[in-house]
Amino acid sequence: MRNQHQRFRLVLGLASVLCAVLATLSALGKAPWSPHAAPVVAWSSPTQYAERPDNPLPPRNRIRMAPDQFNPITVPKRLAGTPIGNIVLRRDRVDVMTGNTVQWSAPVRGGDTTLPALAALTARSPHPDWLKQTAPGVYQLAAGLVQSPGTHLEVVAPEVTELRMVSQPYVYMAGVGASALFRNVKVTSWLPARNGPDPNAYNHRPFLAYDAGGRLDIDRADLGYLGTDASKAYGVSWGQGTTGTAERSVFHNNLFGAYTGGAVGVTFTGNLFRDNARYGLDPHTDSSGLTITDNEAYGNNTHGIIFSKNVNHSVVQRNRSHDNGSNGIIMDERCDFDLVTDNESWNNRGDGIVIQGSSHDVVSNNRVHGNKVGVRVDANELGPADGTRVAGNQLDGNEHGIQVYGGAKDTVSESNQITDTADQAINFADPATSQSDTVTGAHKALVVQQAATVNGLTTEKVGRGVVVGANARAVVTSSHITGQDIAVEVKPGGHVTLAGTNETDPTVISGARKGIVDSGTADLVDVAVQDVSRGLLVDEQGHATITTSSIVTSNKGVEAQGFNGRGRLELVSSEIRAPVPLVGSTLWEQHGTTLSSIPSWLAVAGAVFVLLASLLHIGHRLFAPESQVRHRHTPARGPVVESAPQAQ
Repeated sequence: MRNQHQRFRLVLGLASVLCAVLATLSALGKAPWSPHAAPVVAWSSPTQYAERPDNPLPPRNRIRMAPDQFNPITVPKRLAGTPIGNIVLRRDRVDVMTGNTVQWSAPVRGGDTTLPALAALTARSPHPDWLKQTAPGVYQLAAGLVQSPGTHLEVVAPEVTELRMVSQPYVYMAGVGASALFRNVKVTSWLPARNGPDPNAYNHRPFLAYDAGGRLDIDRADLGYLGTDASKAYGVSWGQGTTGTAERSVFHNNLFGAYTGGAVGVTFTGNLFRDNARYGLDPHTDSSGLTITDNEAYGNNTHGIIFSKNVNHSVVQRNRSHDNGSNGIIMDERCDFDLVTDNESWNNRGDGIVIQGSSHDVVSNNRVHGNKVGVRVDANELGPADGTRVAGNQLDGNEHGIQVYGGAKDTVSESNQITDTADQAINFADPATSQSDTVTGAHKALVVQQAATVNGLTTEKVGRGVVVGANARAVVTSSHITGQDIAVEVKPGGHVTLAGTNETDPTVISGARKGIVDSGTADLVDVAVQDVSRGLLVDEQGHATITTSSIVTSNKGVEAQGFNGRGRLELVSSEIRAPVPLVGSTLWEQHGTTLSSIPSWLAVAGAVFVLLASLLHIGHRLFAPESQVRHRHTPARGPVVESAPQAQ
């Protein structure tokens, strides 16, 4: 009898444990899904400059220099009657001029000279203070210094260590068809009363400007506090047809760090562009064949590196642009056939890399992080944006990954790795192609607003995978799409075609609470929907065709909401396995579709619970003591006699 009690208690204990486990599994199977918190950032239009209280940008103080810095050579009569002073280096002499009048001249041989030699000649003129040595190696310029075609001037250490250019109108160094070399020297504006440079970028500060087929070379120089807001006077400028190099130098606190306008083949290598009032490096109108490599741009009030107005066939490679007031690198207004590759752009207040109103540019193998938009491609009234290729980039921690809009055409996004995006990893507001892109961590992986061709897309840890907007069309092939909320969403009027290569290489929809939510039209061919709670939900506006595909879910397989579900849903040679395979239509019977009902956790738990209860009852009957088992033996009872009521 004691052994029977022990066996009974053992069976009862095991049954209780199994019931508890089944109850826990049942609860987990029915637990509501809750996505991780993903910040939703409202769409906002891009800005050219992010002006904030800690990043002020006073309005530009543009002027038209008339006469300009080149007129002492090109049109001397424009200086007639003015008090403007210039030292003019010619191939055979030096002229000291006031207005267009030559006040003094001295011969030179071949027009090839140095700054100390020129200062020595000027010391003999009526204006010795226009160029003089104020300390060993330190020279001060207080007038214009202009070179005529064919001349060459050197400002190099150790003879010259610093050139101070007095900060007042019409103080500059300029050349027309001439060449100059600055090596191991410091060039700065100068306020004699303050005994220091002029920090106000909106004053008419001195500048360097070479034009008309000349050459300007800068090597290991420091050029700061320069620039007037006038044509080719912005700080350090290479003008029309001019070429040259800038290497291992610092351009800082200028109006523009450095500028090119119509320049050809200029090379910028290993320079630093920092803390400039407008742009760091600004290749501009009609420049071509430029090479921008291994530079750094930071702390500039607007863009770090900007190409604007027909800067073509140039290379921007291995540069670092960060912490600028607007965009890191931008191609603007018909800057076509340029290559932007192997750069790093981060922590800019605007976007990382921008192709704006420019066509046939390649943005490849860049690392872009911590910006508003990683890579932006847009057309505008200043130019189209056709045929841009964005390939092999690493875009991390930006508010948006890739944006295409404004009328851009034929944009291709290829093999980009886009991670930890706050809102949308890829947004195609214009027709575009995504090829083998990978998105990890985003509120939405890919948003299509007009049309898109998508192949080989992989998403992971995203709230929504692919969103096809109202009246948009998308063809998605050979992709693996997840979405913690919805993997594929089709808005009203939208049309998505999901297709695999074949039945053995399908497009996979997985890891979502809802696999596909269709309010438009969804065509599935060779698609595997798996590891989702609900497979395909076709709402009252939606239509869907499922061909040679499989849907395996933990809840509902295919659900057609609203009236006439049979007319809006077609299943052909497909398999649906779910606790509730199909809701709202019975059309599968005519098309060879296989449906299998998978018991839910709750149903399995209930069935096992009933089985265990039955076993417990049987065990109780077999092993419990006879005195404790009810109804095992019921003694016979006599007839029941009702007692008569007592008399009142």
